[in-house]
Amino acid sequence: MATCQGCGRRLGQTDRFCNACGAPPGSGHPAYQSYPQQSSGGYRPTSRKNKTISILLAVFLTYWTWLYTYKRDAWKFWLGLILSSLPIVVATFSMEFYVSNVSWLPDQVLIDLSYALPLTVWALAVIDTLRRNRPWYDYY
Repeated sequence: MATCQGCGRRLGQTDRFCNACGAPPGSGHPAYQSYPQQSSGGYRPTSRKNKTISILLAVFLTYWTWLYTYKRDAWKFWLGLILSSLPIVVATFSMEFYVSNVSWLPDQVLIDLSYALPLTVWALAVIDTLRRNRPWYDYY
């Protein structure tokens, strides 16, 4: 296995860049290197992603930002969808029990769930997007 020359982490055989620092294999840290050019025979990404677009998606559409980078973040998208939908499911089943005058879940717990889980998913999406550096998106 190869190691990243920028940060020293192990790289997989099929990795096109280091997931930790974003450096392409065989180059130094991207902050001190120029991006590879087409004429030099270096890797040139076919579908670049834009970090600004990803941040805007995270801020305004929460877990939908992971659809933008779905190849690597599919599990995050589905987890965000499930966690954000969970309060709706719990409230639906809770309402069925209210009809029969049996309250198995206090109202305050439903209110806390309906705010806490989606806000947590939103915060995770924003933090996850902000922690990635620009080369991660350039070499997507």
